[in-house]
Amino acid sequence: HPSPPSYGPCSIGPGPHHHQSQRRKEPTSGMSSEREIPGGGGGKEAAEGELLGRSLSVSPLSGPPSPGLPPLGGGVSPRMLSECTTEESEEGSEMGSERFAVLPFSSEVREVCLSCAAFQPDRTLDGRALPPPPPPIKRRLSFSAPDNESNIEFTGEVVDGIPQIRAATLPKLVERLTFVAYPDPKYMHAFMLTYRSFTTPLELLEMLAARFDALPPPGLDPDELHEWSNDCQRVIRLRVFNVLKTWLKNFFYDFVESEELRTALLAFLDHMRTVDAFQKPAAQLQRIFDQRLNDEARNKDISFSTVPPTPHLPENMMFDSLMDLHPEEVARQLTLIEYALYKAIKPWECLGQGWSKKDKQTRAPNILQMIERFNQVSKWIASEIVQTATLRQRTLLVMHLIEIADHCRKLNNFNAMMEILSGLQASAVYRLKHTMASLPKSHSKVLEEMHTIMSQAGNYRSFRAKLKECNPPCIPYLGMYLTDLTFIEDGNTDLHKGLISFYKRRLVSTVIRDIQQYQQKPYCLETVGMIREYLLKVKYLSDDEQYKLSLQREARGGAPPKEETKLRKQATSGNIFKTPKKAKDNKSVLLDPEYGELFYIDGYKFYERDTPDVNVVLRDSVLVAATLPKLVERLTDKGTGDAAFMNTFFMTLRLFTTPSDVLGLFIMRFNMPKPKNHKMMERFYAERLDPTRNNILALVRQWISSYAADFRNESKVVAVR
Repeated sequence: HPSPPSYGPCSIGPGPHHHQSQRRKEPTSGMSSEREIPGGGGGKEAAEGELLGRSLSVSPLSGPPSPGLPPLGGGVSPRMLSECTTEESEEGSEMGSERFAVLPFSSEVREVCLSCAAFQPDRTLDGRALPPPPPPIKRRLSFSAPDNESNIEFTGEVVDGIPQIRAATLPKLVERLTFVAYPDPKYMHAFMLTYRSFTTPLELLEMLAARFDALPPPGLDPDELHEWSNDCQRVIRLRVFNVLKTWLKNFFYDFVESEELRTALLAFLDHMRTVDAFQKPAAQLQRIFDQRLNDEARNKDISFSTVPPTPHLPENMMFDSLMDLHPEEVARQLTLIEYALYKAIKPWECLGQGWSKKDKQTRAPNILQMIERFNQVSKWIASEIVQTATLRQRTLLVMHLIEIADHCRKLNNFNAMMEILSGLQASAVYRLKHTMASLPKSHSKVLEEMHTIMSQAGNYRSFRAKLKECNPPCIPYLGMYLTDLTFIEDGNTDLHKGLISFYKRRLVSTVIRDIQQYQQKPYCLETVGMIREYLLKVKYLSDDEQYKLSLQREARGGAPPKEETKLRKQATSGNIFKTPKKAKDNKSVLLDPEYGELFYIDGYKFYERDTPDVNVVLRDSVLVAATLPKLVERLTDKGTGDAAFMNTFFMTLRLFTTPSDVLGLFIMRFNMPKPKNHKMMERFYAERLDPTRNNILALVRQWISSYAADFRNESKVVAVR
């Protein structure tokens, strides 16, 4: 950008491009948006005021001209003009009446007025058409005041060559937002994230409109006016354009929420189109506005370049409890639910601890939903544990929850991971010492690792380090950011020496940016409706009810309950399943030597091990006879059947059974019990379940192809297919 002109109307405050005036010893400062209309005298001033479509009053200016400056018109200096103040008139008006300094209406001033687009569209002056006025501004603000201790203060720190603002008045903050000497994108972003803590969206738009129509300093000759128009006014207007473009692209929620703001913006864009060289910028802003409005209306879906992972669906698409669901799928559905809540949080909700105020539902609705969801899940976790009666089942449930939390960690969903840890740390659960002592070492180690990551020590030092290693998508623990915002609010005042503390807003904006950076990339996961609905409608007990049940599960200082069997026994060698034993709770324990404990299926007919001359008859390792379940087991197991055995079976099956019974055993075998340890699940599918199912499908295909009469003549077979 070119350096500001030597007369210095734009060089306000310190900066890398700050210049002192060379043409005048005491330059005027800044540009004014007060639309001060020059004139002078009595009837002539009133006539010219009427011509300009303004109701003007004469404010007599007295005193000698500033030293070193020639008088302008009737002995009034530019310095005196810049010192004019606006004040409310006694009558008041819709626009906010003010007293203006009226100076002699010289030919030079007419040129200034014609260049600044400050008049009615249907008016003319000396036979020349005047540009239309800007949109109405409810109150007038001046950007003409020079930088001093009463309106702006700097920290003394310079970042990238730009001085950092400690505090300033609102006009000075807006002036720096559209500063001529240099752009400051970091300042703009911090301003847009936090401006609602000291002004409103509509007021900001009005001030930008006023800044767009900034007037030149008085007393400029035609050459100086031309130079100011090119080097200052044009740059200011480009800065305003860039602010509006950023506002529409990155902070459009302001316009979604306010019809009044949308109307004011469109009015300003209409005005911008009347300014030379700004028709195209105005059209560009209009296109962005229309596109964002259409996007909001359509709520368009997000497309991914990759295919989401295949969901882990519950057996037969039915489940009775959390234990029936794969922990990874529970983590995925929790993540989808919470990402939608996290993404909805708006920057203005983070201002002024709005989530803890009386009007919190208005000031921070999405933060409150996230907090409420956290509490719901934590209480649900604790309730599920204390409602589980036996130590064995309670231990298995806690293991299951730890695995869910670990999958949340792998998905970078630290908020859900913290929800589960919070539930495990609830007073009603924490006191269940025997339950926690029954956990396997592997699960205890994982639990300890998660506690270490989410420790509050050192202001969440470990978690912050973990976040730096994470690549989005990610859902950080929101509580950490709310703690940061609370410390900033409590440790810094809103005002500094009567000025708006932008130092505080910059700190707040840093936290908001941290929150926002994880709102940009969504998760590529598939929604499973039944699991999602289950997790959205979790039920939980009150804290008192949880504690009463906890005392029933483990009395204070009581001995550990006696349990019927250990969970992890080695099964006898050479047997696929250990024969189930009845436990004291009338449930069976099913152990597998390779995959550990399996889910028990009542009525499953393939539990028995091979027992010679009891359920199988072998001669020279050749199967001579067997029970029907053992025949189906041999037929469907990987590597045990052959074509001759299959043909013999299907050809003769009506001699010892019916087709419907065989198909029922196929279905039962197809849905064989799975490991409770989900870390074994992938290997179980690859080594046992998938090969067995493939064999069964091939058998049924061959059966239909070669012995279709079994299906035509047996209605039960068709019914159970």
